[in-house]
Amino acid sequence: MRLSVSTSIAKGFDVFLRKLGKFGFDSIELLPGHINDDNLGLLEYFSKKISVCGLGGELKNYNYTLYLGQSLNADFICVELSSRSELKKLGDMVKKAEELGQRVAVVNNPAEVGYPSKVAEMKHIADTTGAHVVLDTAHARTESNSLINFVKALEERIVGIRISDFFRGYGHLPIGIGETEYLDPIIDVFGRSSVPFILTLDERFSLLDAWISRTNLETRYKRTPKR
Repeated sequence: MRLSVSTSIAKGFDVFLRKLGKFGFDSIELLPGHINDDNLGLLEYFSKKISVCGLGGELKNYNYTLYLGQSLNADFICVELSSRSELKKLGDMVKKAEELGQRVAVVNNPAEVGYPSKVAEMKHIADTTGAHVVLDTAHARTESNSLINFVKALEERIVGIRISDFFRGYGHLPIGIGETEYLDPIIDVFGRSSVPFILTLDERFSLLDAWISRTNLETRYKRTPKR
């Protein structure tokens, strides 16, 4: 099981990077809010110890995002959509990324936010633009009680999984304090793959909570029947 942690819980980026190893992490997903010259300099300094599995990007300035993805050797670049009108530009970004040997993925929104949140919408985006998928499990839980349909329809396109627990409408909780069993289809299918599980917690949590989540996730994986 390949595990990473999102910078969603990085309150002080320098401290966050320095403590990663202490809690058993050597890989992050870098979100747009943490992309600046100072933080990129810190990542260069820690580059031998910390890799960037995913990079959050924006469509409006995708050439810079693609350049940065190459520079950081990111596994994928993840963008958020808000409407169908963005699909053409997404397709352009995907084509440019392919020329550079990179992968662009779209993340699913929570149902209350809207497009794209449904399985059919995510599959349509992947089929028409060539984009990959980053599956946010908490967002998917707001759309459906089970992740099985997301897995069946999108398994071949998923390049990253933002994983967290969910309880009574609240997502991005540490794993083990919510409806943890809803994650079982994801753990079953991707536990032995190279697709990274990115612990994506609400900003009020810490690396300690990520470490506890990691421990609980690994324990659950060991108990899950293997395919």
